[in-house]
Amino acid sequence: MPKHVGAFRAQRIGVPSGGTHAGPVGVACAQAFGVPCGVLRPRPVAASRAQRAGVPSGITDKSFDHPFAVQIDGQGRAWVTNSHLSLEEIRQAGRPRNVGGSVTVIGRDFKPVTSITDTSLQAPIGFALDSKGNAWVAGFFSSAVTEIRPNGTVAGVHRLPKRVFPWSVAIDGQDRVWVAGFGDSSVTLLCGVNSAACPSGASAGTVLSPAQGFRNKAIQHLTAVQIDPSGNAWVADNWSKIVPPTGGVGLVELIGAAAPVCTPLTPVPARPSATTGACPK
Repeated sequence: MPKHVGAFRAQRIGVPSGGTHAGPVGVACAQAFGVPCGVLRPRPVAASRAQRAGVPSGITDKSFDHPFAVQIDGQGRAWVTNSHLSLEEIRQAGRPRNVGGSVTVIGRDFKPVTSITDTSLQAPIGFALDSKGNAWVAGFFSSAVTEIRPNGTVAGVHRLPKRVFPWSVAIDGQDRVWVAGFGDSSVTLLCGVNSAACPSGASAGTVLSPAQGFRNKAIQHLTAVQIDPSGNAWVADNWSKIVPPTGGVGLVELIGAAAPVCTPLTPVPARPSATTGACPK
């Protein structure tokens, strides 16, 4: 365990749902049930340890609507999904299909650069960036993964074979796209931008897993997926039952199923060297 562990609290931090390291600017977090996004900026190195504690700085923009997840791209920009997930509205509507959603890109100056919308972005929550800087965004209610180029234009909308209510996305060392399903308790694998890593004739968005996804009795209702340097895919069992809501029981490891990826992401995925096994420095 680290010797020094600190908790950051401030009125600007509501109910955070996602966070990531933002390089020299600090740590960025998204508040799913509070409109602003936030950045914990570090104090100058010359300051005392106590003074170097995170200093929250709120970022507001009209595009923010229940921001859910955040990632930092290779240009130091923050990408934020706006889920539009109002729990009260969902309770009233049951399983809405047209809640809307967007992705906001924030520049290094902490000012929003663009807001990306598409009909496929229905409650976008989890997403990941590939090695080329493309964002792959899971639409919870559309059961689609939207591929967004670094310039903010939509490159493709990839519908999943089943209505799985996708929650989380990860990219492996061959830029293939792993999608964790919350509603259908499965993991779906898509071809990414590196078509050479996929079967002949496949292109970005082609489903590589079985139509029902990778399934196992150990896989419950998933809210996270990540790839490790050995090529294992890890998924988080958040709920064991939806009705009545029942907590999950742990993690599931899909051993050797993915292409190895260097960790931590710096900030986009990189594959270890084929000859030495070393990761880029």
